[in-house]
Amino acid sequence: MFGNNHIHHFSFHPEIKKLAAASHLGLIFIFNYDPSDTTTKVYPSFVLAHDTISYPAINTTYFNSNGSWLISAGSDARVLRWNPSTGELIDSIAIGEHSNSVTTAQFSFDDAMLLTSSWDTTAKIFNRTKLGLQIDTTDCLFSIISPQVIANDVDLGAAFIGFSKDTLVAPILINQSKAKVEIEDIRILDNVNQEFNIVKKPDKIILNPNDTLSLLLNFAPVDFGLRKAKFVFSFKWGQISTNLIGLGVPPPLDNYPKCY
Repeated sequence: MFGNNHIHHFSFHPEIKKLAAASHLGLIFIFNYDPSDTTTKVYPSFVLAHDTISYPAINTTYFNSNGSWLISAGSDARVLRWNPSTGELIDSIAIGEHSNSVTTAQFSFDDAMLLTSSWDTTAKIFNRTKLGLQIDTTDCLFSIISPQVIANDVDLGAAFIGFSKDTLVAPILINQSKAKVEIEDIRILDNVNQEFNIVKKPDKIILNPNDTLSLLLNFAPVDFGLRKAKFVFSFKWGQISTNLIGLGVPPPLDNYPKCY
């Protein structure tokens, strides 16, 4: 029946005996379905779409607790609410809240809350207890935002073998998130001869939005050529690593012992 119309998601409500399907080709199928009847072939009662011109893909469809609403989340960054008994569009909700495809939209068990998630790296929770279902950006209780921390590779340049030099490196990290992030630990790995060191390691680092991290580093090569190590920054949500390099070069001739 669906042909090459890939189905992203099925949702079934046992009380109203309806099944909804979300499809890649932009269609929402609503069926009257009795699971006790295993012989009758069923056909859609309604075929719906977010847009009948562009047909954006539908990612999920969910019923609310009593089956009076069906909520659909689409690749057009919209969330629509339908009447599954009539196929009528009730309204568009979470208006302007997402800037990319909405991957899911689902009510809580008591219909008091609505959760949405999106490819724009956010998940949002809305208060559904307000009369009506008109939602704008002021109704969102809070957003779950994916951290966006950028790590830059560090090149400390050349240093004489057997000597050391200090370099203030800025910025090593840039917090491009909309929320602050806390760095729990900073380590230098693959630093076999301890050629790279943090001169003064901060006890606690919190980066507010758009803040950057600078560190005073010491480089003391023990051999010729390119020296390598790796910076690892640990957060509560994971780790970020970046490369740390320097070049070991021979010291000037006047630093060698003179022969007579």
